[in-house]
Amino acid sequence: DLKQKHPEKDLDQLVEMANYYALSHQQKSRAFYRIQATRMMTGAGNILKKHAAEQAKRSTSLHEVQLEETEDFISKVYFDPCSYQCLENCGAVLLTVVRKGGDVSKTVYVDYKTEDGSANAGADYEFTEGTIVLKSGETQKEFSIGIIDDDIFEEDEHFFVRLSNLRVVEADEPPELNNLPYPKAILASPCVATVTILDDDHAGIFTFECDVIHVSESIGIMEVKVLRTSGARGTVIVPFRTV
Repeated sequence: DLKQKHPEKDLDQLVEMANYYALSHQQKSRAFYRIQATRMMTGAGNILKKHAAEQAKRSTSLHEVQLEETEDFISKVYFDPCSYQCLENCGAVLLTVVRKGGDVSKTVYVDYKTEDGSANAGADYEFTEGTIVLKSGETQKEFSIGIIDDDIFEEDEHFFVRLSNLRVVEADEPPELNNLPYPKAILASPCVATVTILDDDHAGIFTFECDVIHVSESIGIMEVKVLRTSGARGTVIVPFRTV
C-alpha cells in the first residue's frame, strides 16, 4: 500500500515509513510511555518526533542534491563586473555580459536597456536599448553606451543598465522562452549594472592613496601614489615636500 502511495520512495525509505506507521498507530504499553518520559527528562527527545525530523532532513537533503544537479545544466547570464566608472569626456563606456555554466552551445538572446539614476538620458548619457546575442561557444559579449560631455561642473552622477527577456534557441530554431522541467538559462544576479560618470569639468581633488605607508629601511627610494578624483580638466602641478 505504501509503495502505491509513494512510488518515488526507495526500499529503505518505505521500510522506515512502515516502521513509523506501525509505531505511531499500535497500542502503546505502559513501558513505552515510561521510556518516552525518561527520554524527555534526559533530553533525548520524543521517539516519534525524532523519527519525523529524520525523515524531513533526509527529504530536504535529497531535494538539495536534485537542485544542485539541475543547476549544473543551467546557464546563468549576468553583468561582470556590475559597477563601471568613466570620465565625462570618454565618449562611451563598455559593459560586459557573461554566461556561466550549462550548455554553451546554445544561442542566448538577452535584452538590455538604460535607466536614469542621478544622471539623465539625453543630458548626461545616450539612452540605449538593444539585444545581446551570445552565439554558440561565446561566454561573454560587450556593448557600449555613449556618454555626453559638457562644460558644466557637476557632481559625479550615475545611471543603470538592466538585463531582461532572456531567450534560448537551439540550432535552426526561432528564439523561445525557457521550457520545463528546468530552464536552459536564467538571469542571475547582478542583472543590473551601475555606471558612474566622473565629471571632468573640475581640475580635480588630490589625495594620497594611503595615509600611512610602511617600508623597509633598505628600500632606497619610496614611491607614493597620489589620486586625482572628482575631475580631470587640464594639466595640474601639485607641489609636495617632506616634513
